[in-house]
Order: sequence, then C-alpha cells, then structure tokens
Amino acid sequence: MHEFIKRVKRKYILADYAKWKKGSWVHYSKFPTLKINPEPFHMDPAGVYLFPEAFKTEGSWDKYPYKFIVTLPDDLKVLDLSSLNTPESSLRFLDDLKVTDGEEFERFKEQIEQDSHPIDRAWEYLQRYFGAGVGQKRPGSFNKRLRSLGYEAIFDDTGAIHVSEVQLLILDSRRLSWKRIDKKGSGYKIVKDIYAMILTEAKKYGEVAVSKEPKKVWSGWDRENQIMAKLKVWSGGDERDSDKYVYIDIYASPDVSNSGKKFKDIKEMMRANLPVSTIIVNAGTSKPNLEKAPWSLKKSYKEDVANFKLEDVKNMIDKVFEYIFEAK
Repeated sequence: MHEFIKRVKRKYILADYAKWKKGSWVHYSKFPTLKINPEPFHMDPAGVYLFPEAFKTEGSWDKYPYKFIVTLPDDLKVLDLSSLNTPESSLRFLDDLKVTDGEEFERFKEQIEQDSHPIDRAWEYLQRYFGAGVGQKRPGSFNKRLRSLGYEAIFDDTGAIHVSEVQLLILDSRRLSWKRIDKKGSGYKIVKDIYAMILTEAKKYGEVAVSKEPKKVWSGWDRENQIMAKLKVWSGGDERDSDKYVYIDIYASPDVSNSGKKFKDIKEMMRANLPVSTIIVNAGTSKPNLEKAPWSLKKSYKEDVANFKLEDVKNMIDKVFEYIFEAK
C-alpha cells in the first residue's frame, strides 16, 4: 500500500470532518428505507448521501417524504477530500485508484497541476472516467474502486462533489444505524390515500389513465408549493372514441397568503416548507356537462386538513361517477 494511503488512513478524521462529526447526520429519500440507489441521476459514486443536520441544504431534499437520522460508527474510515489540497496528493489519489490511463487523463493532469483547488479537477476527472458518455455510467464501479483503497465514506466540504453543499458519501450502508421520521405536514400521504381510493372506485366504472402520480410540484400561477396528482377516467374502449370522461385533480396546498411570512423571492418561498393547509379535489368533464348536473352533486371538494375525511371525498367522487357512467 502506498505511503500516501497509509498517511491518509492514519489521519482520516481531519479538521473539516471533525467540525461536523459530533452532530447528527441526515438523509432524505422518496423511499421508506435507507439504501444505496444503484442508478443515481448524477455522475458521482453510488452510495448514501448524508448532510450534517445543522447544514441547510441548497436543494429540495428536505421536502422528501422520508427523513433518516443516521448514526455513524466511531471507526468509520472517512477520506476527507480537503486533505487532497495539493496537486501531488490529488494526482497520487488518482494513481492509487488506477485511473491514470489515456489521453483524457493527460489533459486533466495539466489542469490539476495548475488549479488552485486540484481536488475539484481530480474529482471531475473521476466523474468522467466512471460516468461520461452514453451507456457508460458506472456508479457501482466508482463506489467499488474507492472501497478498494479501504475507504468507507468520502467527506466533502470543498465543493468538489456538490458546489454548495456539505456531504458525507457513505460507500457501505451496512455500517450505518438509523431511525426514520415520516414527513408531516406536506400532505403527501393524504394525496396518496385519495389517489389510491379514486383508482379503486374508477375501475368500477371505466378505464383509468394516470397523467400525474402524487408528487410535489411548483405552481407559479398561485405561488404555491403543492402535492398534486391527476387522473382521467373514461367509459371504456378507445379513449379517443369515448364521449364520457372525467378529469380529476388532487391537490394538497399550503396557504402562502395566510402564513404570516413575507418572502423576498420564489426560491425562498419554496424553501420555507410551509405546512399544508388545504386539500382540494376537482372533477370536471364536458360530455355530459357537469354544470347541468343536479345542484346537490358536488364537483369540487375543498377542506382544511384538520377537517379532512377520506369518506367525504369518496362520496363526492362516487356521485360524479354515478352521474356520468353506468357501473360495470
């Protein structure tokens, strides 16, 4: 093993990592369990990405439905990228990873030797080595190569992995213990419950097409950060030939106007993560026209979260379906 690797492993907890080490670490996810995504959307290694809980993330991670409070083992072998602060150490790191082959490395080598933050260029080279080109994305191989040097995690507050976020990349999730906190106040679960109920009811009357599964969207028109789902139900057969159909929109929205807060811009408003206050379900159609339906037939459900009842939404939707369609 190179002396470089021995030296870094002896000092794998350096000042920058130690600054965050004693606090809690968090992971945000759309999945109810803590696991490595084998196909990440970025070109970094496959792994579990953690933030110090005290750090305010730049992205929308904190709006995901699941938050994990993660405990790290005391002996976790962490490579602090800030330790690779010279061209020599960054190039030795690439050499130890056995990726210093080809013309592209020679081009990056020159940049690493001249850059004031050599690890930035070195990490960019690794991203290209393991992820550039159509069909060449290899996040698993990137992970495996780092683990081959004995590392179990990569810590970065230099901006090499993410330009504006402090991250700890866990290469082996088996080293972690954690507890999950389900996000409250987003309305995600309510929208999911309504969505599932309408799918079940709709299949009694016709065919169903889903144009939006429940997810968070930004509505610039009313300046609200919403959970939304959309469905279309028609009477059967080819959708294009059907003269009976119902569009259904489901929303869970925070009330920005009554939040008591003033926001300087849209970005700040989105990051405020206001609790959801209103549940809305709209049903609309043109043939036959719901506007001519009996006055007692509700076409829109709008209720404060505190008073929301799934059965009330079901009754409204069933009335609409019964008016438009004949049961199968």
